[in-house]
Formats: sequence, structure tokens, C-alpha cells
Amino acid sequence: MARRLLAGLAAVALLTGCGGAGGTSDGASPSPDSSHTATPSPTPMPTSSPTAYAGPTGAPERVNWQLSTDSFGPLRLGMTAADGVADGLVARLPHCDRWGASPDLVAEGVDLVFNGQDQLAEIWLGSPMHTTTSGVRVGMAMEEVAYFHHTDLQFEERGSIGGTMQVPFVRTGDRELVFYALGDENEIPGPRAPVTGIGARAYGGDIDRPRC
Repeated sequence: MARRLLAGLAAVALLTGCGGAGGTSDGASPSPDSSHTATPSPTPMPTSSPTAYAGPTGAPERVNWQLSTDSFGPLRLGMTAADGVADGLVARLPHCDRWGASPDLVAEGVDLVFNGQDQLAEIWLGSPMHTTTSGVRVGMAMEEVAYFHHTDLQFEERGSIGGTMQVPFVRTGDRELVFYALGDENEIPGPRAPVTGIGARAYGGDIDRPRC
């Protein structure tokens, strides 16, 4: 069920380096699915200004990297694994037969998912060490996400392992930022539901994890 998916995201936060936070079961990049219709919350989600973050940040050369709908620092959706290896940002995961983030990035809660053509399909943050370009971090409550995104924050039912889940996201063209939030996967997350993972990916498609 989708609860196993959320458990997998918690594993990313614990830096296992093996459990990806997104992607399809065969590693293919998800394609937009026009059968799903984004639905707003029945009432506008309350907003709350975020509290100051005082925890650790990334290495000095990555401290200013932020996740957008299509990139994280020099990592861009669609780039090849070979290019990432050359830059020291991509490596074979030690316990998984797939490409993923380098050990240094894994230590900062970053996971990379490649499709069957070894192209970067998804970028995930599993710790609060980095933010999105709007300022959202893992660990924030959904009402804090709403503070940054207002009416751009949408909710959509997506397929997941063994069922479906309500997914909060913001969309730019054919790309999206997805916010995993703890709670009842069949309901729109509540205002205080904490975000456990943030992913940049192609818009639409099931929320799944690559197999190790």
C-alpha cells in the first residue's frame, strides 16, 4: 500500500542510499496522464509562515543548490548518467542495481532516479538540508508549503504501490514538484501534515519507487 511508499521516503531521509523516492517500477520516466484531473482542496488550505531552519546545510559548494521543477544545481532532468558520473554527482548505488546520487549527495538526503535510457528522470530531496527555489524544505507542514505556493498548490489522485494516494504538487509546463506528506493516503493532506520528500519529475503518472 501507499504507506510502504512513505516508509521508503523515510528511508531516504535516513540515508540508506538504496530506496529511491520516486520513479516507475521499471525505472522508466513517467509520462503525463491526462486521465487525472487536479482538484483543489475543498477549502483553501490555511497558510503559516515557516519557522527558521537552524540545522545543517549541504557542503559549501552545494549550499546554494535549490530544487526546481527541472533541476538541482547542475543536475538537470534528461541529462545522462555518464555526464553525472563525469561531474562526480552520479554513481552506482552500493546495494541497488541502478544509478543514483553520489555518496556525498546521498549524505545530504538527495536521490536521483534514472530511466531505462540512463537519463535523469527524477530528483528527490529527503532531508531539510536543501530547499526548493520557493523555499520549501522537507519537514515543513503543508500549511507552510501553502504559504509559499498559495493557489499554485494542487492535489491530484495518483496511482501508487497497491492503490492510490492524494498527491500535493505544483506544476510548470510538463514538469512538477511533488510534496509527499504523512497522513491518510486517501485524503488530501491536512495543514499540519509534515512533508517527508520533495521530487522534481515529469508531470503526471504513478508515484512509485524503483526496485533494488
